[in-house]
Amino acid sequence: MLDSRLDPVYLEHCMRYNKCLKTKGLTIPKNKIQFQKGQSLPEFLESYGTDQQCEDALFQARWPEGFQCPAYGYEKYCRLRTRKVWQCIRCKHQASLTAGTLFDNTKLPLRTWYLAMYLVTQSKNGISAMDLKRQLGVSYNTAWMVKHKLMQAMRERDDSQRLQGTVELDDAYLESPTTVLPGYSFWIPCSRRT
Repeated sequence: MLDSRLDPVYLEHCMRYNKCLKTKGLTIPKNKIQFQKGQSLPEFLESYGTDQQCEDALFQARWPEGFQCPAYGYEKYCRLRTRKVWQCIRCKHQASLTAGTLFDNTKLPLRTWYLAMYLVTQSKNGISAMDLKRQLGVSYNTAWMVKHKLMQAMRERDDSQRLQGTVELDDAYLESPTTVLPGYSFWIPCSRRT
């Protein structure tokens, strides 16, 4: 069923274009980015379903070549049983896995953080803090804080890298209504190349 908010002239143009392509034996190519292989929820839970799996993934991301003492760079360490910290054997400096990361000073298990990252990044139009609260089983304030920390981290990473080359937008939600008749409006789809 077609969305009544779309411009009827544009819709007719699209239908004629598609019909023309079909009569010539051509098809519109699939957007490779839109159809790239993602990770389903069961696959995600298989990889990051336990706190130990999340700790191992964070350890690998933080120290890809193995633990190095932040103070002196020494590679030999021991893990303390009483606290979740790694201690340098040479200088006795202790380093927490979550120190200096998004997960610093939080009581949420890493499993919950990883699931929140998955849910926030999988939703095309974003996810509300209320929906995140329901899916994570945490309070609204916690869900709001987690969402905003994740969004801030994504923004800082995006701001550090400039877009280069040809930039294409597809299925963007810009919310810019165009008035057709007084009292009626429609949204222009942003999948057109400019």
